[in-house]
Amino acid sequence: MTRITSLEDSDNEAIVDAVITLAKSLRIETIAEGVETKAQFDSLTNKDYNQMQGYYFSKPISGEQFVVIARNSGSRQRSNLGL
Repeated sequence: MTRITSLEDSDNEAIVDAVITLAKSLRIETIAEGVETKAQFDSLTNKDYNQMQGYYFSKPISGEQFVVIARNSGSRQRSNLGL
């Protein structure tokens, strides 16, 4: 696994672009791990990369905490749909 710490470096950006292109051409789903800043999120989003995880979204949580959040999120989504 390669860890890219900055997308502002042109070599790192080239690696990210190559990985995204390769994954898409092979129809492989990939996840960008360790997304910690809005700049990283924006850069990956602009590259049509939409599967990410990291501190930008949430600190690590337990399985139990995830279940609670997921259930509450589903309830909010259903109520937003009028269900």
